[in-house]
Amino acid sequence: MTYHTQFNDVLSFGQHRVWKKMAVKWSGAKRGSKALDVCCGSGDLAMLLAQTVGPTGEVGVGRCGSAHVRMCVCHLFFFATPSRR
Repeated sequence: MTYHTQFNDVLSFGQHRVWKKMAVKWSGAKRGSKALDVCCGSGDLAMLLAQTVGPTGEVGVGRCGSAHVRMCVCHLFFFATPSRR
């Protein structure tokens, strides 16, 4: 768990997890969709999108410059687009 996630847990009493799931639902993303998480922060929302779009979909993230985000992009590429490895 990242510092960002822990901080959000404290500030929102854990409600941010529900908000992220709702945001993915409202995005209309489905299997095979393409999605973009702009200014992705910790990458939590991008990971939820990757689970939703599955192996036939794609998820991109905004470049925020942190090492954690770069690591997240690598994981998303690995999990969301295995056919491109």
